[in-house]
Amino acid sequence: MEKAYLILADGSVFEGRAVGKKGVSVGEAVFNTGVVGYMDTLTDQRYYGQMVLQTFPQIGNYGELSQETLGRKPVLSGYIIKEVCESPSNWRMEGRLQSYLEENEIVGICDIDTRKLTHILREKGSMNVMIAPNKNKLEEKLKEIKAYKISDAVKNTSISEAVVSMPENAQATAVLWDFGHCEEIQQLLLDADFVVDRVPYNTKYEDIVSYAPDVVILSDGAGQPKSLNKELDAILETVKKLTAKKTPMVGLGFGHLLLAASKGAKIVKMKNAHRGQNQPVKDLATGKVVISIQNHGDTVDCRSLIGLPCTLSEINVNDKDCEGIDYKDAPAFSIAYNPTKATIIKIQKLIKGDK
Repeated sequence: MEKAYLILADGSVFEGRAVGKKGVSVGEAVFNTGVVGYMDTLTDQRYYGQMVLQTFPQIGNYGELSQETLGRKPVLSGYIIKEVCESPSNWRMEGRLQSYLEENEIVGICDIDTRKLTHILREKGSMNVMIAPNKNKLEEKLKEIKAYKISDAVKNTSISEAVVSMPENAQATAVLWDFGHCEEIQQLLLDADFVVDRVPYNTKYEDIVSYAPDVVILSDGAGQPKSLNKELDAILETVKKLTAKKTPMVGLGFGHLLLAASKGAKIVKMKNAHRGQNQPVKDLATGKVVISIQNHGDTVDCRSLIGLPCTLSEINVNDKDCEGIDYKDAPAFSIAYNPTKATIIKIQKLIKGDK
C-alpha cells in the first residue's frame, strides 16, 4: 500500500497507508465505536459527507458481506481505520474490504494511531479533515479543509418518487417520510403488517394526507435540520398541520429533531456525538435502561422543552442528552436512537390511542 496522510483542520497530520480508492477527499471526521457491523456503517446514509473513524482496531475480519449492508451505496467521504484484516474469514464472504472500498470509490487511510485521533475528536469535537497522498502545500490544503461544508445531505439521500410496499396481511398504513435513512424502520413496519407509503422529503401536506395514514413517521437522515434551508419552513409547517389534524406521528433521529423543532425546541450540535452500538438510554417513567444503536451529532436542548407542549421521556445515561420526547398536543412521540421492535409496539399503541 502507498503512503497517505490524514490532515486535520487544526493542523495535525497523521501518516499512514492508503486503503480503498487512491486520491484526495475532504469530509467531517466522526468516530463510530461499534465492535462489529462495519458493512452497515459503510452503507449508512447518515454519514453523507463525513469521514468515518472506526475505533475498533481491526476492520475487515469477515470481508465483504452484502447481507450486512443497508441496501444502499456508500455516501461517506472517507474511511479511517487502524488495521485492515489481510486474511478475512467467513463462509458468507463475497470479497475483501479493500476491493469493496475500491469498487465504491471510497478513499481511505489505515495504519494510523486511531486512539490518538479519537482523543482529539473527543476533546475538540468533530472537525473537517482531508485524506491525501502527500502533505505538500499544506497551507492550501488547510484552507480547503476549513472551507468544507456538507450540503444537500437530505436531498441526495432521500428517494425522488413515492414507493408503496405491501405486506401479505396488511393491518395498518404508515406514511414513511423519507429524510434519507429508512431501511430499518421500513422493514420493521412491513414485518408488523403495515402498508408502507414511502415518500420524498419534500412531499406536501396534501399528498401525505391523501394516503389516509394511520401514522406518519418522520425518518432519520443525514445532516442538521437547518441544512434543509428554505425547505425546512415548509416541512415544519406540514408537521404543524398534521398536529392540528391530530394525526399520529413518530420522529426518528433526524425526524425526532424536526418534530421537536416544530414545537419551538432548540436544536444544538453535540461536542461528542452518539455514534455506535452501545449507547445507554433511560426511560424516565419506568427507570428502565436499554442499550441502543445511534448515529447523530445534534440533539434537542432539554431546557428548551420547558413551557412547550411536550415532555422529556428518555435521556442518555452518559451525558443526560435528550433521547425521547412525548407530545401533548397530538398523538406523537420521537426518539433519537435507532428503532427496534419495541418502537413498533409503541407505534401500534399510539394508533390505538394508548400512549
